Amino acid sequence: MQQRFFILSLLFFLSIGIPLNSCIEEGDTKVLPGSTGKYGEIIVVIDAKYWDSKLGKTARQVLGFEHVALPQPEPYFNLVNIPHSVFKGLFKTHRNILILSVRANQKKSLTNVKNKWATSQLVINISGPDAKDRKSTRLNSSHVVISYAVFCLKKKTINPS
Repeated sequence: MQQRFFILSLLFFLSIGIPLNSCIEEGDTKVLPGSTGKYGEIIVVIDAKYWDSKLGKTARQVLGFEHVALPQPEPYFNLVNIPHSVFKGLFKTHRNILILSVRANQKKSLTNVKNKWATSQLVINISGPDAKDRKSTRLNSSHVVISYAVFCLKKKTINPS
C-alpha cells in the first residue's frame, strides 16, 4: 500500500513538475512574434508638425526616392507616417521602423536595433534637439540619409532582386 502511494505521488509530482519547469524562462531569452509589413515599407514615427517641416520633407525625399530604371515612377520605399501617440501594439511589430524624436534639450543620436519587438525587424531611432538652427537640421537630415543606406542594405540582404 505504501509503495502504491509512493508511485502515485511520484507520478503526480512529475506530471505537474515537468510542465511547470518548461514555463520558466532562462536568462534574456524571449520569444518574439514575426514581423509584419512588406520589405519595401517603412513606418516613419514622427509628429505631424515635424512631418510637415523640413525634416519630414527630407525624410520623404531621401526614403521615397524613385527607382531610376523603371518605366513608371515607383518609390524605392513606401513610407507610412505614424505619430508617436499612435505608435503602439501592431505597429511595433512592423519590419522596418524609423523613429524620429525631436525634443528640446535632447542629445543628437542615431541608433539601430535589430529584432527589438519582432523577428526580422530593423528599428532606427534618430533623436535630436528642436531643429531651430540650420546646423541641427543638417545633422538630422544626414541621419536620415544614413538610415536610408541601412534600410537599403537590409533590403538587399533579405530580398535580393
